[in-house]
Amino acid sequence: ALQNAQELGYAEPDPTNDVEGIDAKYKAMILSLLCFGVSPSTDDVYTEGISKITKDLKKGCRKMKTEIINYDIDGKDFLGYAAFPDGDNFPAVIIAHTWSGRDQFVDEKAEKLAENGYLGFALDMYGDGIVGETNEENAARMQPLLDDRKELSKRVKAAYDKVSSLPGTLISKGIFLSTLVLGSIYPIASP
Repeated sequence: ALQNAQELGYAEPDPTNDVEGIDAKYKAMILSLLCFGVSPSTDDVYTEGISKITKDLKKGCRKMKTEIINYDIDGKDFLGYAAFPDGDNFPAVIIAHTWSGRDQFVDEKAEKLAENGYLGFALDMYGDGIVGETNEENAARMQPLLDDRKELSKRVKAAYDKVSSLPGTLISKGIFLSTLVLGSIYPIASP
């Protein structure tokens, strides 16, 4: 999986920062500042890499259900991907995708969260589930959001509102925001 991620450009040639969640930690901190005006310290952001996953841990994974969740922002459709854990009540993690869009890679991260008892929700930052194919295309979609922080915040907030309304989401346990590589999780709402 790591080699595939490197070939697709999702992971660096030296994958340490990706695998251990360090890169994701800094992306989550940036998103927190841009979207919520909160600048967490590095000590406030829990980080755990995927290198510690063992076969025994995988055996304990739970069953899940997945679903494309449609949510609306100013009359435009956004298609999030929800992976629900087995059970009735669960905390949630919203995952922000890479600049290419919500794709299979980020959807699989949502599923990994569900296997561990969380609602994993891969948000759709661009709308209509659009996924770019070239760097130019990706930059053209992402740059307007980087230039307009209010719009970026609105899109993350809409995903948060949708996740908050999904049956079984334990808002009292907090809803968390993570960037693409599973590893860095930052609370955006807590009890």
